Amino acid sequence: MAALFFQTRTRTVSPATQGIGEINRLYENELRRLGYADVVRTPSEVAGNKNGCRLSIVHLPIAGANFYEVFMVAGDTVPAAQGVLGEAVAIVFHFL
Repeated sequence: MAALFFQTRTRTVSPATQGIGEINRLYENELRRLGYADVVRTPSEVAGNKNGCRLSIVHLPIAGANFYEVFMVAGDTVPAAQGVLGEAVAIVFHFL
């Protein structure tokens, strides 16, 4: 059975970070390191495939240095989609 899950969190960009573009580059590199295939980075998202799932990470500005970080996963099975979502949400860049 196909599955779709998402999770959102609010984040703040630190002055040491050069905006959401830098965060997207870091996610791109981390997804590749974790074995995601077909990883892409566009101005609006970072995405990749793993275990029959497609992951998309989107950053939506709120105001100032604050933004929403949205993780969306569509997959072939519930366990696979939940696993990919959990792995992606566990990625944390400590300087944010």
